[in-house]
Amino acid sequence: MNALQKLSDFFMTPAMKLIMIVAALLFPFVAGNEYQIYVMALAFVWAIAVYGMNIITGLCGQLNLAHGGFFAIGAYTLAILTVDHGWAFWWAFVAAGVSGALLGFLAGVVSLRLKEHYFAIFTLCVGFIIYLLIDKWEELTHGALGIINIPAPSGFGLVDFTETTPFYYLALVFMVLSIWLAARIANSLLGRSFRAIRISDELAASLGINLMRNKVLAFVLSTTYASVAGALYAGMVRFIGPAEADVVHTFDMITFLLVGGIGTLMGPLFGTLAITWLTQSLQFLEEYRMIVFGPLLVVLVIFFPRGVVGTFLTWRGRRLAAAHETAQKESASAKKPSSNKLKIHNLTKRFGGLAAVNNVSIEFEANKINAIIGPNGAGKSTFFNLVAGAMAPTEGSIEYQGMDITGMACDRIARLGIARTFQTTSLFDESTVLDNLIVGHRLRTQSRLWDVIINSKRLRDEEKKCRSRAQEVLDFVGLSHIGHRITADISQEEKKRVAFALALATDPELVLLDEPAGGINPEETENLASLIRKMVEHGVTVCLIEHKMDMIMSLADKIMVLDHGEKIAEGTPEQIRNNPVVIEAYLGSDDDAAA
Repeated sequence: MNALQKLSDFFMTPAMKLIMIVAALLFPFVAGNEYQIYVMALAFVWAIAVYGMNIITGLCGQLNLAHGGFFAIGAYTLAILTVDHGWAFWWAFVAAGVSGALLGFLAGVVSLRLKEHYFAIFTLCVGFIIYLLIDKWEELTHGALGIINIPAPSGFGLVDFTETTPFYYLALVFMVLSIWLAARIANSLLGRSFRAIRISDELAASLGINLMRNKVLAFVLSTTYASVAGALYAGMVRFIGPAEADVVHTFDMITFLLVGGIGTLMGPLFGTLAITWLTQSLQFLEEYRMIVFGPLLVVLVIFFPRGVVGTFLTWRGRRLAAAHETAQKESASAKKPSSNKLKIHNLTKRFGGLAAVNNVSIEFEANKINAIIGPNGAGKSTFFNLVAGAMAPTEGSIEYQGMDITGMACDRIARLGIARTFQTTSLFDESTVLDNLIVGHRLRTQSRLWDVIINSKRLRDEEKKCRSRAQEVLDFVGLSHIGHRITADISQEEKKRVAFALALATDPELVLLDEPAGGINPEETENLASLIRKMVEHGVTVCLIEHKMDMIMSLADKIMVLDHGEKIAEGTPEQIRNNPVVIEAYLGSDDDAAA
């Protein structure tokens, strides 16, 4: 073991965590002056807000550019209630957190219907609106004059928080509580759902994760963190003005995340402390300090693209994964044959004047391998999207186990027992293989945010259940030896098997496989065909799209052929092989050849 490996392991030990806690407690006694204590306390307050941004941006993948605005909402709520209305500090503090949560809920419900840069642009506008309201609504916010004489937190006659050192310890307590809650969320099934959404909305929805509900929850948690930090900030500096709502604070927090490591537990703290102390250390350069500070940030982003903590954890995770790879025997419990049946009646999907799927009717029986073939552009993947709920049909109906599921959302369909894979293998590449599969079983659990906070028995039991099911399906597909590897590092054939396992982790009765053998060699194709047969033997009905005719003809019990969105044939492999309409669609007629 080299020196770097020893250092890596030491940083993850309980001893190191104890050293960090003791160092924080002793800092006021070793600080050179009171100003250094003040700067550290201020960094703790900012770190709380950054942890909030890490929930919505780092875990859930939604870039909220109004985060600084919600920080200001917390600060102004406390200032207005204490200065103008005579509220006690701690009651106003609670009200600040509640206001951040409620306004975050309203903003989240509206804005999170947008995706990617549209969401970011919308929240940037929300941030500007907050700034303008604070600056112009003088009757409420005092406008450009700001609010002065904000009371410090009440120590109930025991502690004077107007002094720098007592406030330092107060900020430390709140920061530790913030980190504890962030850790509980990140390591729970809820946190895994957030990360699944960050990596792939489409895949997360196919696994039964309610996208809107989880995004709004992450947004509310984020804005609550920001508002609480803003309230503490107001009690610390005791004067606030419109500058507290400036969007520059949001970009400061994004910088802290980039430096420390987006989506990591200790990245927000490391980034906040490092940048805060770096800027303070360069104060002697006065207006030239940005000439030094800017290039340093560029170097950090180039050499630590995942942030300092994120890069360190990625390197360490890969080393530990290699150490965990051991061969294990395949074991999987057999399931009883299912009685599911999928009935499609006159299914149609139009995009303007183009009918991608046109008046298709078919019935897939349980415990069979049903195949869909056809030329490129025939409407096969669109057909799957309609069945899985990724698209709503223009006409027609879809019935599953006697229930009409036409137009039902992806997550609801997944919970009914229909799972799918995608034409381009879609996995959570930044997570381990085992963590991918744990997310897959999330839809069979009931634990919520409250369970995460109190670490309830239900949550503990469900996490064990998810881990057990993940290991079971990993054994089933023959990959138990790579469970601890990062998914991005495994081979294409292994990714195909993990995609199968991810679908099986949802406990489905029907699995839709979209070109499962694409991009792999003949030997690997035969191995996947054997795995598909094994799935059916264990009670899972399979419907697959595939272009490899040898595989389809030897594997399928029933085949439907699509061409230009219409069903042109249906039957056994032998019937399809000799069907002249199918031959013409694929190979062209003899007349075409003569021409």
